[in-house]
Amino acid sequence: MQKQANFPLYVAIAIPIIMMVLVAATIYLPSLFAAQPQYNFLYTVNDQGYTYPVRGTAPYYVYEVQDGKVTRQQITPPNNPKELPNVPVAPDRGQKLYIYDVKKNASTSISFEEAQKLKLDNDATAPDGFVIQRGGQRENLFSVLFGGSDYNSMYLVKSGTGKKLSIGPGNNQYNPYDFNFLGWLIP
Repeated sequence: MQKQANFPLYVAIAIPIIMMVLVAATIYLPSLFAAQPQYNFLYTVNDQGYTYPVRGTAPYYVYEVQDGKVTRQQITPPNNPKELPNVPVAPDRGQKLYIYDVKKNASTSISFEEAQKLKLDNDATAPDGFVIQRGGQRENLFSVLFGGSDYNSMYLVKSGTGKKLSIGPGNNQYNPYDFNFLGWLIP
């Protein structure tokens, strides 16, 4: 008799638990069955947070892909004291090259000489169909109540499912405007 009297209490406790399990399942199950990315990629990040020219600094490089190979253009700041501020910066400022390993979800810094040996496809879509997208401001109950945006995050996306990337030096936060995709590594 006691169990029948407590039945509404059991139902009232079970419904929220069942709802949480269902919501979690609808969020995480699709990613378990989704295709996994197969192609690593090469990218640059401006480690210093700026690339504008300043007086009295060493030249720096900007990278791009031409005919499947990485090239670099040297930018030498003019030495005109009237136009440029004299800002102390590291001599190796500018863009740094990184290979992103999609299986390890980690970046590795490489030299320009190492990057020149790579064969790259600079199409926005990888041969396996994935694209790199920046996160966006999501307007939902949680973001309104607790704040938050994933605009500073990058994702590998295919068919509506995505994988968050750990981009940047040391996989720390970085300025998303400094991320520059160069190309997919082709075996």
